[in-house]
Amino acid sequence: MNFWMSKAYVYIICLFQSSLALAQDHLPVDSALVLPEAIVTATSIRDPLQGSHQEDLPTGRGFGSAWYSLADLLTRHSNIYIKSYGGGGVATTSIRGGSASQTRVLWNGLPLENPMLGQMDFSLLPVDIIDVIRVRPGGQSAGWGNGAIAGVIHLDNVVQFGQKKEVSAGLEQGSFGWWKGMAGIHLGHQNWQAATRVIYQQAQNNFSYRIRPDQPSQEQAHAQTQQVAGFQQIHFKLKNHQTLSIYGWWQANDRNIPPTTRQNNSMAEQADRILRTAIHWCNQSRNAIWNVRAGYFNEAMDYQDPAAGLVSANSFQTVVQESSLQWQNRPGQTIQLGLTGSWHHAQATAYSGKQNQWRLSPFLGFLQEWKHWVTRLIVREEISGLAHSTFSPQLSVQYIPASRIRFHGQVSRNYRLPTLNDLYWQPGGNPDLLPESGWSYETGVQLREMPKPFSWSLSAVFYSRLIRNWILWSPASTPQIWSPQNISKVWSRGVEFRGYCGYEADLFQITLRTGYDYVRSTNEIALSIPLIAAGSQLVYVPVHQAFVGLAITMQKFQMEYRQHYTGPVSSLAAGQLPGYDLGSIGLSYRSSRPRWRGEWYLRVDNLWNADYRVVEYRPMPGISYRLGFHFQIINQKSN
Repeated sequence: MNFWMSKAYVYIICLFQSSLALAQDHLPVDSALVLPEAIVTATSIRDPLQGSHQEDLPTGRGFGSAWYSLADLLTRHSNIYIKSYGGGGVATTSIRGGSASQTRVLWNGLPLENPMLGQMDFSLLPVDIIDVIRVRPGGQSAGWGNGAIAGVIHLDNVVQFGQKKEVSAGLEQGSFGWWKGMAGIHLGHQNWQAATRVIYQQAQNNFSYRIRPDQPSQEQAHAQTQQVAGFQQIHFKLKNHQTLSIYGWWQANDRNIPPTTRQNNSMAEQADRILRTAIHWCNQSRNAIWNVRAGYFNEAMDYQDPAAGLVSANSFQTVVQESSLQWQNRPGQTIQLGLTGSWHHAQATAYSGKQNQWRLSPFLGFLQEWKHWVTRLIVREEISGLAHSTFSPQLSVQYIPASRIRFHGQVSRNYRLPTLNDLYWQPGGNPDLLPESGWSYETGVQLREMPKPFSWSLSAVFYSRLIRNWILWSPASTPQIWSPQNISKVWSRGVEFRGYCGYEADLFQITLRTGYDYVRSTNEIALSIPLIAAGSQLVYVPVHQAFVGLAITMQKFQMEYRQHYTGPVSSLAAGQLPGYDLGSIGLSYRSSRPRWRGEWYLRVDNLWNADYRVVEYRPMPGISYRLGFHFQIINQKSN
């Protein structure tokens, strides 16, 4: 039944896209049009409804907070749990008690995850090349496909047409041998825009730490990192109100892997080489939007540990595309048809040969607005060589009885297909794995008052998610050989509270943000290998997280303080790791003239010099600083 439904989806989508292609020469458009019938924008019906918990993070590209990896930014400005291996080490996410492979990462609408691992290393993602970062927790497989079980992180580049010339540069120096430089140039006209950015950073990561309080401190060794990245984007306005965007992203990362606190030394090294290219064509009419995206990614990783005699080289190439047509059938009614396709080619030292995998995923969305209600339904079916059903519906409802209050609820079925390593790694790969799948539920309320000078908002979200066939690597025939199995069922549930208040006067502005997350993510099946009791919390998933952030702006000066608490977590071999409090403060001064602007800034992390571990046997740095300067020379005329 699912096969024939999938074929019907593909046929309908191709029919509509072919019809639109024939009619595209007759479609007048602008980026956002207010019409008698409706409002058409470039947003997708798949974006979360207003009032649901979502976070738009401040990239501040080139100004103060821009000098983080994405892992640093998420740690500082969100309540996502970042599993970090220390300065320059691997960093992955856990959203609402999900695994690292259950977070979907999209770059301008295209998925970025490594198909071999099914996850991202967020320490390798420079914020400097991204304009907009949006975090959308909750199950969204119907909207965004495979792996969007716990949440989606959107990384987008934006364009504003107009005459523009801009040159920018910056330099930053910090603790533990940290240096970073960035330069960029942006040129544009009414009908085209082009931007180039280049980034270089390095760090020694030679901070001091103690294995135990009663032992002397020692310096972390063999932890040097280096990153070089270049980014290019070009945008064109075509005839008949169409736009064409082309992106190129090249990156090289080299890092030494430091010893754990149980090792005397380490000789391990890892080199990553990344090339990502994408193209996006968009046509907007009086009541419709047609998007066609395509990307080609080529990535390679070379890991070597001479002391252990390990050499592991792997690489993959991905071709991905998405086509979607969204139109407003009548006032308050929006429909979207889409088709996503991907092809992966991978090779690794541990594969018996080169492996290929293809996926085809049609989806259909419907949104209806009337009076105080908004209802949205999205369905998706993913077809792949694995021949398993991944039919995923999602129903969202929003009720706004007054401007100050919003209620929302959502139910969805979500899934994650096995990765290439799960299927083909030798020894241990298991080609008989089933997809992870299950239902998610959430409901929430938001109260807000936004008049100036004083504004405030409060929100609470309650959620529950039960995932069956959870893929877990465990010892197979012998303790030396591990294999992935569908042996776990995980129930994640919790509550998220967020608060905001702000006061804006003529000479200053104050904002206060707070949040608290309670997460219970438990294994519901008792296991003997590995030994996991039924009802036990997953490893590296804190039950409690909380933060408070205060920002004060006075004309050209700004001060921001943030305190973040992470509760204890269980580890694989070291028992329970204690919770920790981290404080950070940032100071900045901005000056500007009609043709230029600059900023001097100082940031201090781990202000109270907490001694803590995020991952067992991996020390974390103590108090550290970053001092930097950035300037821009601008000559711009708005469109």
